[in-house]
Amino acid sequence: MKAKLKLFYAMVISLAFVLGETAMAAPKALIDMSSGSPAASLAKSWTKVKDGEYTFELDTTQEVKAGTKVSPALVKDALEGKLGSSMGVKVTEKGPSTVDVTYTGDEAKFLEQVGKTKIRAKGGDAELAMDDSVSEGGIRAKAEDRNPVAGEVKATALNFEGSNVIIAKVNASKDGKFKDGDKIKVQGPLKGLKKKELFYFMPEKQDKGVWTAKKGTLK
Repeated sequence: MKAKLKLFYAMVISLAFVLGETAMAAPKALIDMSSGSPAASLAKSWTKVKDGEYTFELDTTQEVKAGTKVSPALVKDALEGKLGSSMGVKVTEKGPSTVDVTYTGDEAKFLEQVGKTKIRAKGGDAELAMDDSVSEGGIRAKAEDRNPVAGEVKATALNFEGSNVIIAKVNASKDGKFKDGDKIKVQGPLKGLKKKELFYFMPEKQDKGVWTAKKGTLK
């Protein structure tokens, strides 16, 4: 009898594990680039509209977590949040299952980055896998040295004021409110940023001498 009970409990635990693994399935990207060329993932089809612009048709039967299906809004949050600063990505919702995505820079790199940007439902512990400038592992990837895109500011962190303000020097700016060499304060925090490291942001407003970045642009 005891042996049968042990076997029963083992089966129950195994089933719970399998169900848990299914519910916590690995997040997916819009497209799969593992083979080096785009393949269907959360998007079932895509069309190159012109240089710098793609349209994606979502497979809305797929879930980003149990009970939450992929949607244009989730795709917009993920792509703009991860790639808005580095590649100027803008996402326009064209319908319940269609998004139009514009970007700047190299097409191959754009597709590669879209393939790396995982989409998750927002809320609780299911936030976007790549939120703002934090990678899947929760550690900020060191920003590459590049020219800022339109409306963006490139700066070097000099110091920190408390845990929420970055004191920085402007290296280059595509925003008319700043010039090279300006010393500024930017509302943070930017997890993993260290002194003398580069970061990028698009300014939204200034309050008491501290700039707030537009959502998803502080990298």
